Amino acid sequence: MHQCAARVERQSLADTREGLRCLLVEDEALLAELLCSMLRASAALISAHIAKSVQQAKRMISRNPPDILVLDLDLPDGDGQDVALHLISSHQNPSIIILSAKLNDFICDPRLLPFIHSVVDKTSAYKELAHAIGDACSIHRERVEPEGIQAKCRIMSAREQEVFLLIGKGKSSREICSILNIGLSTVESHRKAIAQCLGTSGADLVRIAAIHCFKAEHGLIEE
Repeated sequence: MHQCAARVERQSLADTREGLRCLLVEDEALLAELLCSMLRASAALISAHIAKSVQQAKRMISRNPPDILVLDLDLPDGDGQDVALHLISSHQNPSIIILSAKLNDFICDPRLLPFIHSVVDKTSAYKELAHAIGDACSIHRERVEPEGIQAKCRIMSAREQEVFLLIGKGKSSREICSILNIGLSTVESHRKAIAQCLGTSGADLVRIAAIHCFKAEHGLIEE
């Protein structure tokens, strides 16, 4: 078992070709092999490897940070979110997909929110993960770079910038109406204008807004 784990870790170091790398962190052997087989069949990924514990995952990330992390939260040696926090300390913009058998009990560490692409129910993981990984790879390749976001924010109106930050804080359109005391149709018009300005829409608009809001709140945006 230890030889197998070491072989996987050495193999991860060998993936130096250009492309997207994925790490699956899952301790249930059969599920892990099934999901990893599907990941390896994805044309959008250049590599996919398995870690079965928090410590093994951290070692693999330290040596070769993946672009996409597929993460079980309940691991034998700790909380899977520790793996995700380790990743974001070494990768500027990873995409994280959470696997959970208890979606209703999942409470996300706020530091991870800008990087969570989706949360997948383990009971239907194969089907849902296949969709999520394809979507995540597409977004990862085409995402707006932080510098691009900042430049485009500067050409938004002051009201659009307010709406954009509120979207990044997870506020719904109706909540934004209440906070800014404007009509729902006005909020929707601002959302469309913001999406058009950034060249994105839907879930990716929320993700980009969350990243921008996180950076704004932590003083990481250059004036």
